[in-house]
Amino acid sequence: MDSRAFGAHPTRTERHLVPFRARDVVFTVAVLAASALIFFLSFPWQL
Repeated sequence: MDSRAFGAHPTRTERHLVPFRARDVVFTVAVLAASALIFFLSFPWQL
C-alpha cells in the first residue's frame, strides 16, 4: 500500500508532531488527583 503513491507528497501525511500543551498537563494532574481521591475515599482499611 505504501508504494501506490510513492513520492506523491514530500512528507508522510499521517505522521506529524503533536505538541504537549499546558492543557495536557492540567488534564494529567486532574486525572491523577481524581484517582488519588477515589483511592483514599475507598481505602479498604483505616490508617
